[in-house]
This record gives sequence, structure tokens and C-alpha cells, in this order.
Amino acid sequence: MDIEKIKKDIGKRIKKLREKNKETQKNLAEVIHSTPDNISKIECGRVGLTFDNLILIADHYKVSLDFLCLGIGGLDMLDTLNNYFSLSYRLISDTVVDDVTQPLPVVSVDKTYFDYLVKSQEIKNLNSLPEDLKEHLINHVSQEFNDSLIHNANREIVCFIPVKESIVLNDPNLFNIVTRIELKNL
Repeated sequence: MDIEKIKKDIGKRIKKLREKNKETQKNLAEVIHSTPDNISKIECGRVGLTFDNLILIADHYKVSLDFLCLGIGGLDMLDTLNNYFSLSYRLISDTVVDDVTQPLPVVSVDKTYFDYLVKSQEIKNLNSLPEDLKEHLINHVSQEFNDSLIHNANREIVCFIPVKESIVLNDPNLFNIVTRIELKNL
């Protein structure tokens, strides 16, 4: 683990946050009870931060410690979500209406996050489990997700076509189309 590189990366993220918020080094120095000169050194990666100061900066800019320390997530909630979800419309040859291929919405989701959502929901649906055990299991699944983000550089994407269940069940043709379409190459 290259500590010098980590300090530089943290410094770059802090500088980007400070500039995005149109703050001076003096403004940020006041937040962590420091000096503008020290903020300059932090942003260049020449000085590290205490845990207390990391928390103060993360709280001040409303970002997670994961973002500040590891670059995981985004500058705000929408940036973070955009790392895991995307929506596009794709022309799929089986979706022809009146001799015109119709575009369908395709949701792409990071597989690790998708698996986390599925596992969490399955736990929530286990009515036979006491609430404290459900909470413990959800925390465990959440920790697995966080660990996989840190240790897994390869991202796999899951794609699906969101369609109202009532529409699919009432239209056998659409049901056949949606269940046959291969989304791996989308």
C-alpha cells in the first residue's frame, strides 16, 4: 500500500470538493481548525489528516468517508447512484409494432449492487425472523457489499427491461418478447 499516493489522492479529492463549493483554503482551514498553509499541504499530499479531520471534512461537504479516503462513490448522491445504475433506450429487433422497431428502456445495474439489493430484500421478507436478527443479517450483507467494492476492480453489469407486471401478464406476445431477449450484448 503506497501511503504517499493515498495522501495525494485524498488531497486531490478535498481540493476538488473545496473548489466545487467555491471555498478558499482559509474557509476549509476554519472547518478543521487549521491554517490555509496546512490545507495547501494536505491538498498536495504532503501532509496527512487525522481521523477527526477526515470526519469533519466529510461532514462539511456531505460526502462519505469512502469517497474521501478511497474515491468510492461520488461527490453527491446522484453521482454515487450513477456509478451503479444507468437507463438507456435500445432498439431491440423483437419489439416491432406496425413494422417499426420500438425502443425499450434498458436498466443497467452493477451486479454487486444488484446482488446486495436482492439479498437485503430477501432478508426483509423473512417474516419468521426477529427484527434484530434481520438487522444483523442486513448489516452483514452491507459489509460484504462494501468489502467487494474495495477488493473487486472488475465490475459486471446486469441489464434488464423494466416492464409493469400487469402489462406483461396481459399481453402474451410481450411476455414472450421480454423473456426471450438476450441483453448480454446490449
